Amino acid sequence: MAPHVERTAHILTADRGDTVTPLTRANHKTAWDNRNRSRRARPAPSSAPALPDSCRDCGAPVPTRRHRYCESCRQSRWQTNGNRGRQNAAAVLARLRAEQRDPGHGGRAAQLRGSKNAAHQAAVAAWVGERPDPSVFSSEILPGLREMPIASIAAAT
Repeated sequence: MAPHVERTAHILTADRGDTVTPLTRANHKTAWDNRNRSRRARPAPSSAPALPDSCRDCGAPVPTRRHRYCESCRQSRWQTNGNRGRQNAAAVLARLRAEQRDPGHGGRAAQLRGSKNAAHQAAVAAWVGERPDPSVFSSEILPGLREMPIASIAAAT
């Protein structure tokens, strides 16, 4: 639509001599191309209608141009790739452990774990107030937590 609007505006203002192209930025593109002659010329936009965006796996329509897969294929690919990623991660971790280079133990991991435990112990020692009754947790709080999805609990904490 923009090229038609600009062309109409140019026809109506032909006697003024200035041709402004804020919608298509044609003047800007031409000036940029003239600045660097070795630059590849832009192809003219095709007059053929654009094909609708479709899933790369099954050909079903996708919600927006940003999507490459329909919802069904996206979930399937996510599950497949997630499983493959977990298997690869487990294999790498097993190899590192066999080489005595477990990233979860020793070195930086041990330093982080120690500082975190020290901070927890300091927080427990600095606690002022009444100690909660453990039976209240098991009788009132825990049953409600069992009904909640783990993702909700993780997001809340």
